[in-house]
Amino acid sequence: MVQQLMPILAASDAARAPATPGAYALLILLRRPFAGRIGALGRVGLAAGAYLYLGSARGPGGLRARLARHARRGKRLHWHVDRITAHGALVSILAAPGGSECDLADRARALPGASVPVPGFGSSDCRHCPAHLIAVPGDGRAALAALAHFH
Repeated sequence: MVQQLMPILAASDAARAPATPGAYALLILLRRPFAGRIGALGRVGLAAGAYLYLGSARGPGGLRARLARHARRGKRLHWHVDRITAHGALVSILAAPGGSECDLADRARALPGASVPVPGFGSSDCRHCPAHLIAVPGDGRAALAALAHFH
């Protein structure tokens, strides 16, 4: 269960996140559709729109290191979400120190108008969630704010 959520940060402020373990939500805006190959998922297509990606940061540097990496342009493409952030715009970040990415994903999927666009996206090592990428309506800001206010 998420104990305390930080305020929503602009992607450019990722270095302000705490250097502690936790979970996070990325708000990604695709201004144009995405079509490409993503690892074992194969060929993936995403419509233009807003997406929440829910992840965790348990390694060295915690949330600060992971979120700064996600915000960096020109990075080596490693995780499923890297292909999407390279194609679209990482708009905002929500950090949940000590939180669980699966708790955030459950909450995101329960938001009005939310859907799972690609089963297995970002959750290949998760037995609980159908995906850690969630399509959300509009520009996604209301969905991210709803996650931030859910205690």
